[in-house]
Amino acid sequence: MNMFWFKLRLKFIKPFNCGFLPVVDGHKIFYQEFGNKNGKPILIFHGGPGGSSKSYQSSGFDLKQYHIITFDQRGCGKSEYKELLYNNTIQDTITDAVRLLKHLNIKQEIVVAGASYGVTCALLFAQTYPELVKQIVLNSVFLARKKDSDNMSPSAELFYPDALDILQNKAKNKAVFDFFYQKLFSNKQKDIELAMQYYAPFEHMIGTFDIDFSKHDYDEKKLAKFKIFMHYMKHNFFLKENQLLKDTKKIAHIPTYIYHNRIDFNCPLYQAFDLHKALKKSKLYIINAKGHCSPEIYLEMYNTFNRKI
Repeated sequence: MNMFWFKLRLKFIKPFNCGFLPVVDGHKIFYQEFGNKNGKPILIFHGGPGGSSKSYQSSGFDLKQYHIITFDQRGCGKSEYKELLYNNTIQDTITDAVRLLKHLNIKQEIVVAGASYGVTCALLFAQTYPELVKQIVLNSVFLARKKDSDNMSPSAELFYPDALDILQNKAKNKAVFDFFYQKLFSNKQKDIELAMQYYAPFEHMIGTFDIDFSKHDYDEKKLAKFKIFMHYMKHNFFLKENQLLKDTKKIAHIPTYIYHNRIDFNCPLYQAFDLHKALKKSKLYIINAKGHCSPEIYLEMYNTFNRKI
């Protein structure tokens, strides 16, 4: 399939079912199902933290072959909550994923997939429940180590020193993340607005040519999304340092397919390469494209992974 037909196909990807899991810990989890209800099940974790599931995340798979399941993590997207950050950890996400499979009566082994921070979740799921996983499909790898998240991305200091300098000046030479974390969770509206104007858009600027902190309009959903992101950053994504690579031995037997753009400022290629080296039987596809979770990656997935059934 070429890019023209691939993008045209995106317009027709619609869920055949959606619903909510029963409330646990004050969180009501929204889920969607795509493709063939009787097909081989794929569970997809969305990125973020704080993102949400999108129909295009299913586009790398043949909808005639697969039963694709997505869900909005706690506090994200259409999921509902009483307290945004209460019992909101990556371990809770994994628990919700297992609940979802049981809720949908999925008893066979699944393909587990994810992009960006969704890779982090997918790897932890597979390492926690390897007996449930038949294959792993990952793109735009984020391993959640300290060096992977410093300054939002290691690329920031190398390619966006001007933007980073603005943040450092606003932080008055204090640690940038700690400064804006305190502002975001302040009781003062002006502090929250400062964090939303300067730190919230920083990650989205990386990988673009547009360095612009002048726009700072936001609503409650955007604020919640950013609070989740900062909450996870503050707690090192609720993982031990280098936990995911150290635990690759638990999934060494599971066929793993890794897709990554050569030029990805948000999650540089070295993370995918490190994972590939740790998983000796994995297959790494390096796409000669730029951007993060780009259409080129999903097209490569569609043209390669679906042939491996």
